[in-house]
Amino acid sequence: MPDYKQPVGLENYIRQVRANSHYHVERKDYTTADGMQLYLLRYVPKDKTVKEPVVGLHGIGQKVESLDTIAAELATNGIEFISIEVRGREKSASKKPWGIEDYLTYDLPAGIDEAKKISKSEKIIPFGFSMGSYLWDEYYRRNPDKRDEAKAFVALSFPYDMSQTHHLLTQLYIAYNALHALHAHKFTIPTKRYARLYARLEGIISTADGLLMHMLFRFVNIIYNHENIKNGHLKKELRHNVVDISLQEARDLLSIKVGDLINYIKVPVFFMTGTEDRIAPVASMQEYMGKIKTAEFVSLENAGHLDILYDPRTSSRIIDFIKRLGQKTRCKSSSLPKTSELY
Repeated sequence: MPDYKQPVGLENYIRQVRANSHYHVERKDYTTADGMQLYLLRYVPKDKTVKEPVVGLHGIGQKVESLDTIAAELATNGIEFISIEVRGREKSASKKPWGIEDYLTYDLPAGIDEAKKISKSEKIIPFGFSMGSYLWDEYYRRNPDKRDEAKAFVALSFPYDMSQTHHLLTQLYIAYNALHALHAHKFTIPTKRYARLYARLEGIISTADGLLMHMLFRFVNIIYNHENIKNGHLKKELRHNVVDISLQEARDLLSIKVGDLINYIKVPVFFMTGTEDRIAPVASMQEYMGKIKTAEFVSLENAGHLDILYDPRTSSRIIDFIKRLGQKTRCKSSSLPKTSELY
């Protein structure tokens, strides 16, 4: 991993800017149409090999930095990566309830415009993890005039139909609806404290036979494959990159059922999920992927919903897909071979 430089400024750099011989990272603040201050991280390769930048969207309860591992690998391989924010992270948390509509109406358009401006490119390669995959799909469904800007799509762990996910999430949806009915609109789920507590107690929990401990933290096993918790990147994610989730955001995400909204996609698409993913199961992703003529699908052996972000096989396959885009363009072919495989 690259070394850290000394931070420049006080409030502008919560995270230190990094640099090495292959790429450097820039932070840029910008403002949405409704006045929300957001930021992005731009991973700039020293030797750029792909013209269009990959523009990434993180998942629910995550920060921009959650995409750092994949962004760093892509940048090291000559692919510019711009990770953009949606409100509710750090200082962009709103005093009023926020959710999917805010992301789609204000945050995503502002982030795309800023990414295109700083990269000096009219084309982008949208990349989404979990909720981010859904946001990209829904944004272009709603905005047909914007679809030409996407050269391809990369969708990682896309929960396209939440009715097919773990039963505990269905129970949570019922609970959140009940809270919403009680007019608890500003209720925020304390996921940040929960994640930090789990990261601190992980060693005890993994060896304990006590029912209470396992009941208290069983939700974590839905988020990622528990066998991969000892990965240092995962512990960093739980300690530093998790944010609280608004009630509205949770209700929005748990009610997702995309259906046939993908008929507009004409460019190459790369879908990927883990064989142990309980939020975006392999069968669900394959059902969605099968409706897209230009789609390629990979199921990653032993990976769960969250830990797939930190698996070196993930970035390797994404890099391969993006590099092949240039080859297909030169051959004047708009489609990629459709595959379904365990990797």
